[in-house]
Amino acid sequence: MKKMQVQGKVVTFYTIAEVAKASSKSTHALRKLMERGLLPEANFRSQGIQIHTGARAGEQIMGARLYSEAIFGDLVRWLKSIKQGRKITPEMEGVIRALFASERTKITNL
Repeated sequence: MKKMQVQGKVVTFYTIAEVAKASSKSTHALRKLMERGLLPEANFRSQGIQIHTGARAGEQIMGARLYSEAIFGDLVRWLKSIKQGRKITPEMEGVIRALFASERTKITNL
């Protein structure tokens, strides 16, 4: 859990590992859902990191995926509703896309 300022407001964010643990899924499973286009990419990321030493010196690494507390509970419930081997319906896809689309609005209205 990280607290960061967004538009002057302190917001609590959760990493993909915390979302996975709360939903009883693996981070690998969540990334697979992203690869298949069933779970949208996170709207927020932590600050990137610059590597200073070694063979990868100078390389910029993307920050961690972050999910706000505004959608955390709904996201976890949605992920728990997915059962292995069952098809994700277009209605389920619509629900999660709408949730992610509303995340920034929910944060500004806190």
